[in-house]
Amino acid sequence: MKALSEAQRNVELIRLVEEQWDDMSSKFVYPEKIVPLSPTILEDLTNKEKASIVLNVVAKMSYRDIADAMDCSHTSVTRYLKTAYKKLRNKFIV
Repeated sequence: MKALSEAQRNVELIRLVEEQWDDMSSKFVYPEKIVPLSPTILEDLTNKEKASIVLNVVAKMSYRDIADAMDCSHTSVTRYLKTAYKKLRNKFIV
């Protein structure tokens, strides 16, 4: 099997975000504020943050498996997810 370049991996992961958005968006529940969910919610995230969110929430992958899929360290995945969730939380604060 031919290894994908980083750019190709990012394209595939973003495609997964787009294909799985309906399933993924239903997983983000904020009972204190009802907000219509759409792909624009992810617009402030980097490609790696988006990919990490999708792989963690939709694919239910562990941080270690995400690191392997994205060819990065466990620490990087932790940072991507922490930053992504912080950005998403800030979108819901008035």
